[in-house]
Amino acid sequence: GRGGGAGVVTDDLSVAFLKGMGALSAEDATRRVNPMRVQEERVGCSGHRLARDEDFPCFSAYWADVHVALKECLPEGVVRWGKELRDYSQPARPGDGEVLLTFADGETVSCELLVGADGPTSGVRSKADPPPPGWCGDMRYAGYYAWRGILPRASCPPDAFQQLKEQFVDYGNCLYFIVSNSRPRQHAVLYELGGELINWLIYVSSDSPVCGGKATMAAPPALLARLFEQIEAAYGPAFAAIVRATPDPFLNDIFDREPLSTLIDRRVLLLGDSAHPVTPH
Repeated sequence: GRGGGAGVVTDDLSVAFLKGMGALSAEDATRRVNPMRVQEERVGCSGHRLARDEDFPCFSAYWADVHVALKECLPEGVVRWGKELRDYSQPARPGDGEVLLTFADGETVSCELLVGADGPTSGVRSKADPPPPGWCGDMRYAGYYAWRGILPRASCPPDAFQQLKEQFVDYGNCLYFIVSNSRPRQHAVLYELGGELINWLIYVSSDSPVCGGKATMAAPPALLARLFEQIEAAYGPAFAAIVRATPDPFLNDIFDREPLSTLIDRRVLLLGDSAHPVTPH
């Protein structure tokens, strides 16, 4: 079933690759990914058009749908959930033996290659002993955080969705940047995911992180109440109605890191955010 994460935007080549490897059938592609003929439009909260970029073919999808599709390509029993890596060791030279992993439950596993695709707080990266040059160092807070939420069209109040379509006339095949008139240095993002899911984000400037060291956090009631108070003036009634109707919006702090000189340490490879988390901007 669905659960976890939010929207992801990818290009047409990546979608073709997913189809080619069997992660997306023709039916899945219709259900799980949403083609957007127009990539971006910047508008004010009143709906006034500020800028528009066209002819950039891209697709949007719910992150969890892509994750499930990839997992379903693997043989039964390959994926094992709930395993916490305690530490690992590897030979001094790549040709001498394998990587030995030890998990919190005491199980040990050996492998030819360890891929750390475990996010910005990567345990694989932090447990390298000794760490290769450049793999140390803290993440750098970028000075803002994001509100995020997913709302199925079927759960959206009909009048709110009608308002949305009137204000954002290309909704469904356009990624909107909504510039706030009342909140300087802040903006919102709105686009649809496969499966008729309304995906929204609001970027908020903040001198310090709000998630207490976690990658994401459920919205505290007091902070959510403050958002509801400010949102209509900042982004207009249609966007505000969508946000208020969304169950369980969440927060994530935005971080990045200095790029690594290498992603590889002998038989260990870092991939994605574990190597280099980047801001969405």
